[in-house]
Amino acid sequence: MPIERENQERGLVKEVESPFPSTLDLMHSGQEKKPANLLSSFGNSFGYELIEARVDGVLQIFDQTGKTRLGLFDVPEHEKFASPNWFAQQLGGAAGTAVTFLLLRKAAGAAIATKTESSAAAIGSQSLRQSLTSAALTGGIYQGIFTPSDTSKRGLDFFTNRLENAGIGAATFTTLVGSAHGLNYLGKSANLSWLRNNIVNSTASGLPAGFVSAELSTRGNASGQELFESMFTYSAIGGVMAGAHSLRPANLKAMMSKSQLADSTPKSVERLVEKPIEKTADRPGERLAEKPREKPPEQSREKPIERVSDRQVGKVAEVVPIAQLAAEMKTFPDAHSFKQQLGNRAVGTLPVELVNGGLPQAAVFKKLDDLAIMLRSVDCNLPSVKKQGLGATDLGLPEFKVQLGDTTVGVKRVGVGETASVYRLTADGKDFAFKVVHDPARIDVHGSYSEAGAFTFLSKYPIRDLVKFHASNPGSSGGWLLNDFVTKPVNQTGLELREVLAKNKLVLGDDWSANRGPGGIVWDVGGIEPVSVVPPKSLAEFRDLLNSSQDRMIAGRKMSSIDNAQVKDALMLALDYPQVSGQVPRSAARLLHDKNELADVLRKALNTPGAAGRAAFELDYLKGTAHIKELYYEALKNPESRIEAAKQIDRLAPQDRKQAIDAAFKYPESRAMAARAIASLPEGPDKTKAMQMAEQDMSARIALALQGNLPKASDKASHPISEWLTEHLGLGR
Repeated sequence: MPIERENQERGLVKEVESPFPSTLDLMHSGQEKKPANLLSSFGNSFGYELIEARVDGVLQIFDQTGKTRLGLFDVPEHEKFASPNWFAQQLGGAAGTAVTFLLLRKAAGAAIATKTESSAAAIGSQSLRQSLTSAALTGGIYQGIFTPSDTSKRGLDFFTNRLENAGIGAATFTTLVGSAHGLNYLGKSANLSWLRNNIVNSTASGLPAGFVSAELSTRGNASGQELFESMFTYSAIGGVMAGAHSLRPANLKAMMSKSQLADSTPKSVERLVEKPIEKTADRPGERLAEKPREKPPEQSREKPIERVSDRQVGKVAEVVPIAQLAAEMKTFPDAHSFKQQLGNRAVGTLPVELVNGGLPQAAVFKKLDDLAIMLRSVDCNLPSVKKQGLGATDLGLPEFKVQLGDTTVGVKRVGVGETASVYRLTADGKDFAFKVVHDPARIDVHGSYSEAGAFTFLSKYPIRDLVKFHASNPGSSGGWLLNDFVTKPVNQTGLELREVLAKNKLVLGDDWSANRGPGGIVWDVGGIEPVSVVPPKSLAEFRDLLNSSQDRMIAGRKMSSIDNAQVKDALMLALDYPQVSGQVPRSAARLLHDKNELADVLRKALNTPGAAGRAAFELDYLKGTAHIKELYYEALKNPESRIEAAKQIDRLAPQDRKQAIDAAFKYPESRAMAARAIASLPEGPDKTKAMQMAEQDMSARIALALQGNLPKASDKASHPISEWLTEHLGLGR
């Protein structure tokens, strides 16, 4: 309930200064006013609370007698308690108070460098401390400056009385926002759908706020009716705030059905894998128009390059809980079997901190998909410890922020490996590890499918030295995993990971310092394999291994003992087994010393699902041969290997690079990596044309700017890279 009405009812404010006459006085005197029209009662109370009382409160600072008033709205007449007009009057006053609070809180939020929510329930986009600080500051300003007061019956001087009112306002609105945060967290954690509803949540949060207001205003002597009036009014205030939040354009989209959300994307989000269009444009989902009279690259005419849209790219149809998926598992899954089990679903439950921004889980999953796709295109370079060239150069991606609905999320890269890059996501004061794999389609003991499957299976056991796994979309529409970000030892109970693996006749093959964090906690489960697999020595023994059950999952990595004369045949055979196909290019690059034989295996791998990306990764082994150019274009045709191929452009002969860059620029997702290779072109017309082409595309400009190769004369050179990234991603406000 607004403070001036509470004070007036308690004899603390003159009637002319109150938005409502005293209900208690009315009941005691028996002098009832002539009933007013419901709409009139609502409108007058709304106008008085929104305008008259606010201006009068400020004017009273200069004329403490209270005689100087704006005079646009009359003091609302008292209505019989709980009558229709009483409810209209209460709701009108509550609406005016809510609008005032939102306007003041926006200004208060700016003062503490944070943007405030329009709904008390949707405060997860800031840290709790910032939200409560903003609410306290707003409440204090509202009731300490913009609310009329009177000291005649309380024995306080004017400014002391205002200071006391400011304290009451700060406590009341802090309770309103704090309660909303608690209820929202409870709804998310306990999966109480009714409590996750913003209007229900915010309305309920008004009950404790009204109680606090009434008790503080009466110094603990509030009557039952006074408590009811105050709690009712603040519940209405909370409900109006939630309604205003829901009517914001960004949140109207979030009110769509789950089925629509699973397949829809806001217009601002241009997916990197969408079909190119024919006009020249800045956005990553659009194709760069070829300049008039320019001939297309010779290779493009000979081998028409397949567009991403010409192939079926999977989309997540639903998200399945980890426990449900784990219950379906009888044995530890290899990457292939987990991919078959999962289908076009994602797995897990996103943490509360990422879904407090007014979007459902399905919508946040989709935005994380977009984030992963953008990062894979722009930042996932080849590992510099194993590869050379511009594709292996770390460009130093700066930290930036994106919006998940109303939740602001910080994104910072913290590590890069052979198969993935790891980013720290920070939301509401909590950090998470966002692992973006370079090749989501890869079938191996490393990669998104193998690791998501491992985490899901291991969730059936209490494990004390395993990082908490939240969610994953391992497929081509995402290619990411989300875990807790561990910076200090975690106190967990249960078995050790090695004990659980041993029970299932498994071992963590890559159990070294990079796979473990503080306190020995395992944060990377890539490389889990059968305890003992005898390396085959002949093609016949290798075939037997391929036809085994669990041991097969590591067969493509156990080929070093096979007779040299049979290695190529064994590699070709393994490509016919989808359970191990992704392991073949890696083994081929290490075991085949004849470049022609290696080219034969990589050629087949580039047309094998689950192996194509790794085959493109190994193209540099063919540097200096005619095969690398041929297989580069072969890799460029396949969406699984396209980005990896673009990382290899500067491994081609110098005279072949401009044509290779042009070909890569026909695909939105490979433009950023192809732009890196422009630096390897000799000065001249070709390099100039390549730079002009790259400057038309957002992701390519990002790559050029990070390289330091964006022309200084360009008006885009001063454009903040972090802002480019959010524009490129389409997840800014």
